[in-house]
Amino acid sequence: SKQCSDGKDNFVCTAVYQFPQPVDELDAECTFASVTVPNHIHLLRAYRGDKTDQAVFDISFTTAELRFRPPSALEVFVKESSAGFLRAVGGVAPLLFLVAMALAARSVFELGWLVLSFTCGELIACWLAPHFRVYLSPRFIEAAAALTIAYLAFEIMLLPRSGQRSLVVGVLGCFHGAYFSLFLDRTGYRIPGFLSGVVLGEVIALALIYFGLTRILRVNRIPKAIPVLAMALLSVGLAWFAFRVWA
Repeated sequence: SKQCSDGKDNFVCTAVYQFPQPVDELDAECTFASVTVPNHIHLLRAYRGDKTDQAVFDISFTTAELRFRPPSALEVFVKESSAGFLRAVGGVAPLLFLVAMALAARSVFELGWLVLSFTCGELIACWLAPHFRVYLSPRFIEAAAALTIAYLAFEIMLLPRSGQRSLVVGVLGCFHGAYFSLFLDRTGYRIPGFLSGVVLGEVIALALIYFGLTRILRVNRIPKAIPVLAMALLSVGLAWFAFRVWA
């Protein structure tokens, strides 16, 4: 049997499946994002008696395994941190902002400060979000994330010698933290495990992007390459923002 209804902010479907024998593990596949919108998130909760598990699907992650047994503390941490890692490196907005951060860093030392400030901003947003009753829609948060890309790119172009860049990145990190807090609210994942995976994914991706850009710019010696790349990011960020607001 199955039943679907419109929730306040979600479309909720409930179904009952019968199997020949009790199921301990269940493989699930969901491709709704390919026929809806790219930022579609589908949360699947499965119940077997008093046992339950859940999985999260989007356009990048279409398969998952659900287990009907009490998970160990290590399994919970691995699951939550893996989800955070995949969120950090699987979304377009987070990756484009990391590219902007790599362009904004004028040295490895400054890159470290930017990462620290950005992480603090994300942590503050994730910690404060449950204490506010204001609901921010995924559409609004995605538009805000697009603006953060455009703003940082604009600062790279307008203020190439700015000494407050780490502060700016920290504030912008709050918007990306709001993006992750929406995921935490829907899944019930805990902040420590989830953000551990997020930070790990961001550090690895940012290191690869930074050293890749540094090597390319050093080898090719393209005049004014950083402002040109910043202009491209600014254009993408503004176009994406306009699309999310008015489309």
